[in-house]
Amino acid sequence: MKLGLSQGREKSIICVSMLKAFGKIRMKMMDEGNLKKYLLYGIGEILLVVIGILIAFQLDDWNSNRIEREQEKHHLISIQGDIQDDIANIENALAGNEILSSGIDTLLEMLAAPSLEKGQRRMLYLFSVKYTYWYLTVEFSELTLSQIKNSGSFQLIEDEAIAKAILQYDHGIEICKQEYSEQIVYYHQLENTQKKLFNLSLAKELFEFLTLDEMNMFAPMQKCSELTKEGDYFASTSPDMFNQYYGDVLYYQSQLSVIGAYLFEQKEMAESLSLLIDKKYPTRNG
Repeated sequence: MKLGLSQGREKSIICVSMLKAFGKIRMKMMDEGNLKKYLLYGIGEILLVVIGILIAFQLDDWNSNRIEREQEKHHLISIQGDIQDDIANIENALAGNEILSSGIDTLLEMLAAPSLEKGQRRMLYLFSVKYTYWYLTVEFSELTLSQIKNSGSFQLIEDEAIAKAILQYDHGIEICKQEYSEQIVYYHQLENTQKKLFNLSLAKELFEFLTLDEMNMFAPMQKCSELTKEGDYFASTSPDMFNQYYGDVLYYQSQLSVIGAYLFEQKEMAESLSLLIDKKYPTRNG
């Protein structure tokens, strides 16, 4: 282990002081002509200096280890705070997307047998706009993870189970991001077909309302209806177009379910990692 400049200087000063003190005693013995005592004292002097140096290095190692454990604790407590935020965000996303998926189920039922009745057409139109406008995503708290990866501080984590759990959780985040990228592809495909099938200009005010806050997707259907004009809801009534849109919505919903499965797994990994950190550093109760 490399010594800092001040630590190395302190050790040198101690050694020099010891040697000066022992040197004076040796000189006195030499003057007295006691060779045997001189030799024995010289050996003892060497042993004491070696032991002193070893103790100094041991203290330095102990202090360095103490500092590293403090750094490890800081990182792990910070990670635990991040994953607690992630758990809350995952739970919100899972609950919200479950509501959207339930609305999509109703939309698919209406698309499977589209009615010519005006009220039914309006409901199909409203369900299409409301439940396929967007979906809830999770912005993972990756600040601490990025810091320990980029700074090389990951090696400070001694506990193998915790280190492994962190790597698995980090990998899980990357998988979730990939699945979100996949979802965007299905979303745009659905969006393109939706524009061909529906006269979306009637829902201009509704789209503006939904854009204000993603949580407006969960507003009552009555509110969505009030923001949607009456008119000719369909730009096309082609059976092929309805079939294509049905398929697009179905794939969109299926991918949303895949994301839900990965998010649920990510939540379990977060909870497991949090428990492991609690065992090493009981942080929740101080």
